[in-house]
Amino acid sequence: MDPLRTLFADLHSPDPSIRFSVLSRVEDLEWNEEQLAGLRNLAAQEKDPGTRFHMRKILARIEREKGRNQAPPPTAQEIKGLLQNSRRDDLSLALLLSALPRQEGPAVVQALRETHWTESNPAVLPSILHFLKKHGGPGDVGAIESLCRHADPRVLAAAVETLEKLNPERLKDLIVPLLVNPIHGIRSRAVRLLYRWDPQEALRHFEAMLFSEDPDDRQAALFHAFFFPFPEIEPLMVKFLGMENDPDMLERAGFLFRANPAPEEPLRLLEAREASLGEKKRLIGEILAGVVDSLYQAGLVQKRPADLLAELEGIFFRRRALQLLDSYQLSLQSADPDDRRDAALRLAELIQRGFREAIPILEAWLGKESDPQLKALLTARLQCLVAAPRPGAAK
Repeated sequence: MDPLRTLFADLHSPDPSIRFSVLSRVEDLEWNEEQLAGLRNLAAQEKDPGTRFHMRKILARIEREKGRNQAPPPTAQEIKGLLQNSRRDDLSLALLLSALPRQEGPAVVQALRETHWTESNPAVLPSILHFLKKHGGPGDVGAIESLCRHADPRVLAAAVETLEKLNPERLKDLIVPLLVNPIHGIRSRAVRLLYRWDPQEALRHFEAMLFSEDPDDRQAALFHAFFFPFPEIEPLMVKFLGMENDPDMLERAGFLFRANPAPEEPLRLLEAREASLGEKKRLIGEILAGVVDSLYQAGLVQKRPADLLAELEGIFFRRRALQLLDSYQLSLQSADPDDRRDAALRLAELIQRGFREAIPILEAWLGKESDPQLKALLTARLQCLVAAPRPGAAK
């Protein structure tokens, strides 16, 4: 389970705000040739102009950095010239803004304030907003806020992110329209923002998206789940593992558990694994193994992963066997002889597997059983089991 591979898979999301968020998160990574080839292929196929622009910007920046020794850093004067040119190349503007030295930032901010930059091509607006997130100030808040209702979800997402950095209190009045936005990724981003002011209400919205019948809602919830304190959403995520059957969704959820390892988590995951079948059981088993390995790598446990897993499985199966003992003991009181027979045979199976705690339960029941045939059958069976060596005992 490669987190970067799964993140790149989100570039196929039908939600442009999700694709924008993915590109923003991976933009500054060190790209290898295989990843670059994949991005070039995606850019060639991308139909959304804004997303294609973003991909081309990343590719052009990487090419520019390969020749950084030859190209001098951009200046505020260059950017001012582009801003005043109505026929400018917006890709060049985006690249210059991303590479501008910090000391040149204030001059460009002032130049932007003297233009109608909010009316620029929507494709370049996220790049301008990203620049203002780093260099802007109170004088830019009004213009940025005006874009928090923009029709382009990429621009809207970038504006909300920038306003969150410069003046988050101004987002309070925008929360309601963002929560009902038709774009899944915008709604999930709004839920994350809501957590700042009303954590309980935000978690209720998050839960509604996480367990929505709409898979795009669930995907968006998982995408932004990384921004919540994991202990707050951990019970919901364990429940999600139990209910979700889509392999990709389960894999994405697994990254959250691996990124937030806690010593008490493996037993919960073990329970989820044992309650599952087939491919789902295998996937949750991989999540469990990943969490155990993360715990060991982080120094949170001393035992090696294989040893810890074996110990946890022993604890889990013993705990489950004790629960079964209680259940079978109740069934021995049934008025139906078939129910008593089934419960007694199940207890005998537990004894055979080494759970000797079942012996006194079965003996006590045999002393009260009124069915002579059933009593004879189980008496003989119990005598054989008690006489037999325990599993694993030396011969």
